[in-house]
Amino acid sequence: MAHRMTKGSLKSGGPRQCAFALGLAVIALIAGTALLFVTFWLAYAVIFLGTDAVSAGSSLLGGPRLGVSHGWRMLLSLIFVVLLFIQTATSNAEPPPAPEPEQLPSIYTDLWWRTARLRAELNLMAHPIESAHRISYWLGMGPRCVWYSGRAFRRFLRLLRPPPELSDPEEPPL
Repeated sequence: MAHRMTKGSLKSGGPRQCAFALGLAVIALIAGTALLFVTFWLAYAVIFLGTDAVSAGSSLLGGPRLGVSHGWRMLLSLIFVVLLFIQTATSNAEPPPAPEPEQLPSIYTDLWWRTARLRAELNLMAHPIESAHRISYWLGMGPRCVWYSGRAFRRFLRLLRPPPELSDPEEPPL
């Protein structure tokens, strides 16, 4: 859908729309970069703890301790972030539906059952597909912000150029 601008819209709303598009692009790029930074280090921590657990299991079974160097952990985290970009580009951007509140039997209403950690773990086990959709949606926020900043920056550049019918005929095109 092409936006047609007239001389009146250039004077009144064009610069404001242009500045708004640039501001949104910058804010989305900063937010996406921050989210990707956090996601990268979250993936690094998961890889670090996972290799530590595998190393401990190997040691318990009588084998040598296994380890992954810092460089490999960084590379695996980077690969994870790149795969997030691919997954985000090929998936639906709709947020997952909110979970339905469950009615627990009265036997489960004890104080120990109401703890947040136990509830969270049981919710993950009770609804694995919905939980996976929710986790992948939230992990894809960084790449979505970066993609949106690219689209907003392209809109800014499109608004920056006047339409051909409003440009000066003697001036060579850019």
